[in-house]
Amino acid sequence: MKRIAFLGTWAMLIAVGMPGVSVFGALAQDQDIVGQWRLERIAEQADTPRGGMMSSILSLSRDKDGKLVGQMVGLGGVSEVQDLSFQNGTLKFTQRLQMRDTEFVSQFSGTLKDGKLVGTLTNPRGEVRMEGTRLPVLPDIVGDWEITTTRGQRQMVTVLSVRMDKEGKILATWQPRRGPRVGQETDRQRQGDRPARPERPDRADQADQPQRQFGGMMEVSDVQYKDGVLTFTRRFQGRARQQQDQQAQQPERMMRYTLRAEGDVLTGTVTTPQGDQQPIEGKRVGANAVGTWLLTVSSQRGERAQRLVIRPDLTALYGPMEIDQVAVEDGTISFTMTMGFGDRTFENTFKATLDGDKLTGELTMTTGFDGQPVTQQVTGKKIS
Repeated sequence: MKRIAFLGTWAMLIAVGMPGVSVFGALAQDQDIVGQWRLERIAEQADTPRGGMMSSILSLSRDKDGKLVGQMVGLGGVSEVQDLSFQNGTLKFTQRLQMRDTEFVSQFSGTLKDGKLVGTLTNPRGEVRMEGTRLPVLPDIVGDWEITTTRGQRQMVTVLSVRMDKEGKILATWQPRRGPRVGQETDRQRQGDRPARPERPDRADQADQPQRQFGGMMEVSDVQYKDGVLTFTRRFQGRARQQQDQQAQQPERMMRYTLRAEGDVLTGTVTTPQGDQQPIEGKRVGANAVGTWLLTVSSQRGERAQRLVIRPDLTALYGPMEIDQVAVEDGTISFTMTMGFGDRTFENTFKATLDGDKLTGELTMTTGFDGQPVTQQVTGKKIS
């Protein structure tokens, strides 16, 4: 058996479905080494072994016995790291990748410096300086929360969107929309597959009647998040719109919200302008999709393991690739991603059907290396 030190991801093989795994590894530590770390080469070097260097994710956790374990996640899939140790601020590990009759080996050693892990990936063909940065962990409160309340005969459905910016600050926006009357079917339930009816012209006897516009002016301010509790003030000023575009402003109302997220449920209270406290509850949008999925990607060249992490804000990581938005609708998830190899780019579409903690679907490269679409079958199981 040949034994060759390996550096980088064989991007061409990965793209068409051949099992392969990026072998770069490094990480940083703040207080605990456990976490998700993005690994990248510091700079091009003349003695760097040839190979497609790509960003990778080093995932470190502890097993049930408290032992440190790790996985390397690249475009080629997921592999376990070996000889993993972390002592006196120094991380070391070995990764072995078996491809047919050849074993590829790389070794890493790195230490924490200025909040990042700076180290060296070594093999008989050369060395590469590496740097790892910790990926942020989103608090449970982040995400879109659907809140339904009843006012008289009208159900009011609102979406509270909570995000965390690059500096770790929590932001919130309020997106109201009108729901059906209590006991009334929604437009989708009522129409089914029928085409939408054309808009009706204004009736003559309503020409002089004011038309109410739902929503009005709304502002969320004084957003604070501490010890798992989100608080903010919602200012609301409704308006009545006349056909002549005249607006009659209503008095401003202020409500104070105190909310906490536990899993996929949002609970808390809202304090009305009169000082009354009312309970409030919401559910996470896309809860069935959020989590870590272990995937099996199959093609004519074989199978490989891959990882999909869908975050509470419905951004995601497919392998090491950042996904800006995952669409979750009617029991399906979908997203697109663009990969570049040299001067060529390839758009990939992922679409899968959810069934509890399992999914089935396809990963399609719209234009493969031979100019034809390449479709790979995907199955998966949610592991956390």
